[in-house]
Amino acid sequence: TIRFREGVAPEWEVIRVRLEEQTQLNQLLISEQELTRAKLELLQAMGEKDFKTDFRLIEPALLNSPLVGQSVEVLQREAEEQRVELVLLRSQVETSRASLRLEQARAKPDVELSAGLKRTIGFNTFIAYLTIELPFFDRNRGEIGRAAAEISSVEQELLAQVNFVRAEVEAGHRAVRQLESRLREMKQEFISRADLSRDI
Repeated sequence: TIRFREGVAPEWEVIRVRLEEQTQLNQLLISEQELTRAKLELLQAMGEKDFKTDFRLIEPALLNSPLVGQSVEVLQREAEEQRVELVLLRSQVETSRASLRLEQARAKPDVELSAGLKRTIGFNTFIAYLTIELPFFDRNRGEIGRAAAEISSVEQELLAQVNFVRAEVEAGHRAVRQLESRLREMKQEFISRADLSRDI
């Protein structure tokens, strides 16, 4: 404007600069709206009830992440303890074992001891008897076998699921290691190019 008033800059150039300024302001407004919409979608995906968008998104330090530095054995152990499907299967194993103990308890014969005094025509008679359910052997074997088979089935399923989770963690850990190595290479490459451009 000063150059225009002094007669140094033509009027059309001033108009062009103002139009570019308005274009940049419009682009800034559009970018702010897109950022706000992205934050709202992020909050919705996270299940947040408070939709405040006055927060900043920062780039995670992938190369210094504590997960990258942990051994695969530690990650596998944590996954075995926390994965929902494994927790449920372990609970099923405990339930099946409790059912087996119940059926084994039912297999034991119920022994009932009774005693009494009977008086008949001036004679006193003492009576005692023992009651044991039959069959004496081979009791509840069917239910015991069914409960034992259920334990074996659930334990096999748990073992298979544990192996699957361990393999999944192993594959993910290797992928992270490869990405970490590639990120370090890219970072070093960009630094080298920046140094070369600065020297030029």
